[in-house]
Amino acid sequence: TAFADMKLGWSFLIETDQTISSAISLNIAGTAAGPITLYAASEHVTITQSANAAHFTIGSTSTRLIFSKLKFANSNGTKTSAYALDLANSGSTLCNQCVFDSTLLNSAKRTANNPRIKMVDCDINSPSGDGLECSGSSGPIVVIGCRFFECGGIGISQGAAALYIQDTIVYSCTGDGIKTATGHIEPVIIRN
Repeated sequence: TAFADMKLGWSFLIETDQTISSAISLNIAGTAAGPITLYAASEHVTITQSANAAHFTIGSTSTRLIFSKLKFANSNGTKTSAYALDLANSGSTLCNQCVFDSTLLNSAKRTANNPRIKMVDCDINSPSGDGLECSGSSGPIVVIGCRFFECGGIGISQGAAALYIQDTIVYSCTGDGIKTATGHIEPVIIRN
């Protein structure tokens, strides 16, 4: 794929709404000094996934990715794998001012290899499952200035990772607003 040829520091401008029909695998290496960035030309260009799949699967070699001002949606009738981001990398992913539509199962699912995720000023609107599902191990989860609204499951699920939440609203979820893992690192929750 074209993404396999990306270089450190590349940015991809998404100018118009897009529809994809399978998960896009991002197995590329950005760094703190040269992250790979996908961003919208205008406020919240929508990427709609038509399959029961993640928008982006972030694999084991990814180290630094930024998604900015994008809106993620899913048009498939089945939602068992309808995540915006499926994180299985050992790197760092930043979502900045993104919108996660009610047509998704989760905004992001983190499962393995200590991936770090930071969500800043994002809206997670009525997903059918958890707002942010983190079942993987110790990579930290940082959520600042976000709104988790009417999640069909838990708003934010900690897993076994460090959790920092600041200036975030979690409300009207079917499950717990914030679920922490027993016996793991205590979450830090400020001004919520």
